[in-house]
Amino acid sequence: MDKPKNWSFKINWNLLVLCLTAGGIPFPINIGNIAVIIGLLILFYEFLSKKEKADLSFLSSSAFILPVLFFGYIISSTLLSDDVNAGFKQVEKNLFLILLPFVVGYTRPLNEKEKNIVLSVFSFSSILSFLVLLVVGVMRIFAGADTDVLFFHELGSFFDLHPVYIAINLGVTIYFLTFHFKGQGKVNLSELVFLTLTIGIALIGLLLCASKAVLIIFMTIYFIKLVQGALRKRIFPMLILGIILLCGPIFMNSLTSDRFSQGLTFDLEPFEPTNDIGLAKVFSNDEKEQVSDLEIRYLMFKIGLFHVIDDGRLLFGYGIGDVQKHIDLYYMQYGLAPNWFEGYNLHNQYLQYLVSYGILGLLLFLIYLGYSVYCSIKNKSGFHLFFLILILSIFVFECVLSRNKGIVVFIFMNTFFIMNYENSHTRN
Repeated sequence: MDKPKNWSFKINWNLLVLCLTAGGIPFPINIGNIAVIIGLLILFYEFLSKKEKADLSFLSSSAFILPVLFFGYIISSTLLSDDVNAGFKQVEKNLFLILLPFVVGYTRPLNEKEKNIVLSVFSFSSILSFLVLLVVGVMRIFAGADTDVLFFHELGSFFDLHPVYIAINLGVTIYFLTFHFKGQGKVNLSELVFLTLTIGIALIGLLLCASKAVLIIFMTIYFIKLVQGALRKRIFPMLILGIILLCGPIFMNSLTSDRFSQGLTFDLEPFEPTNDIGLAKVFSNDEKEQVSDLEIRYLMFKIGLFHVIDDGRLLFGYGIGDVQKHIDLYYMQYGLAPNWFEGYNLHNQYLQYLVSYGILGLLLFLIYLGYSVYCSIKNKSGFHLFFLILILSIFVFECVLSRNKGIVVFIFMNTFFIMNYENSHTRN
């Protein structure tokens, strides 16, 4: 007589927490935050119920220590600010500098299969998030809205997500599905069709986000990798490359050409910031209406850098609680505020940290970035290096870490890669 089958199985709580955290990243802030909180509660329960001693060796990892040190610097900057309340709003946002390295460190995957599962969950969550936004946009069009609801800020408005973060998520997804899905093992015909359709959807989403910095940087890296794959006679990269070459120009010309051509123009008269209000160039309404995305970033960079030096705040910056007030004051001096660019950051992550935290804070941040790049090169991780090149390049044009979603996707992904290197070395 056959023995009854045993359907019981052991839940891998660590993997579940990582998947829950990764899967919440592409969705609205409240969903992502709830996912992290649930994950922390699961870890706390597991910690209490474990009979053996928990492995807390990750607490000595540079991937944990450096973000914690930077968080400590943010707290000190807040306490030294005049507007402490504004500073603590930033502290709350940056709590993920501690929480995510803790989650990733405590739940480090033990093998490549688990790592692939987590990245797959993130990727398909990014696709699902975009599809929801796309469906909402189409429904709005049927309800009488203009087709602009499918582009840029309007695309992510339903989830209150900035298009830059949607584009970053989709870019990482496309790269992973093209080059690392199933650990680069062979795929059958049905999987090939599925991956092609999925990547096609993600590419459309990337274009609809209309985030020029992300698209240009990502497509440059992606195109080079596809060409390398095609030269090695790999079928899948050849297929995707062919689709992009055939369909890309048509899609760009018909839907997004105006958005890109207008944003990339640069026809600005020479501009020099000054500490003399009487000599300051005051931009007219017509000039502000005509200024391109590239030109306004140029103006913001020159204004931010000149005044933080001229005000003698280069060492410690203005303080995270006071920095926006100083930026808005100088925007107003040049006629860029009120109303127009009031409340805008400097659209350059490195400069934003310089004016907020000074040279010391920027240096600590650069040490963390340098260590991350070193780890990716040392461990020959093309995926991690791609992610860092993408993010670090976008930092030149966007303050990615000024919002919850930017902090979460950057810290989670970067810590995930580095912690896995260290875990792999320990096993070896």
